[in-house]
This record gives sequence, structure tokens and C-alpha cells, in this order.
Amino acid sequence: MRVFFNTKQFVYTCGQKTFSQEISTLNRSEIYSRIYQDAADLGFTMVSDKTGIESVWYLNRTKEHDGDLEFWEFNPTPETLKKIPALRGHKVIIFND
Repeated sequence: MRVFFNTKQFVYTCGQKTFSQEISTLNRSEIYSRIYQDAADLGFTMVSDKTGIESVWYLNRTKEHDGDLEFWEFNPTPETLKKIPALRGHKVIIFND
């Protein structure tokens, strides 16, 4: 099952081209799922609150400190960048609070 978020669920920092939020604020047990049926890539779909356009984001990396997961970082898929070139250089960070 695909995971969906809305842009209004995140804080956007324009200068850093970053959408961010704490996992507890998202109030979800799952923040990602397989984004392609024929591949193991993990991520989610984000829907723009302003336009309704969907963008797909893949899990790029996680960061740990002293054995604790600090955050998940997602980037737009190549297909999304073809559809929405303005997202180039953007990322989504979900903090594990």
C-alpha cells in the first residue's frame, strides 16, 4: 500500500530546499512503502496542497548517532524530476523524535 503525505504536513525551508517534520507530528506508524511494484525502492507520494500534483520521493539515506536513528532523508525520483523540474535539489527529512 502506498504512503501519501500532503505538503501542508511539513515545514518548508526555502533556502535549504527542504521539507521537514518530526515523525510524531506526522502521526503515522508507516512513513514509507515500496514505490514500485517491481523493485525494492522505498518512499512515499507527496501531494502539493496548492496544486494537487503528486510527487514521488525515495529513501536516499538514514542518519544514526550513537546507535539511535536520527532521521530519514528522501529525494524526488527521476520520474518526478522529469514531471516537476523545480524539485531538483529538494529533499524531505523526517526526524525520529
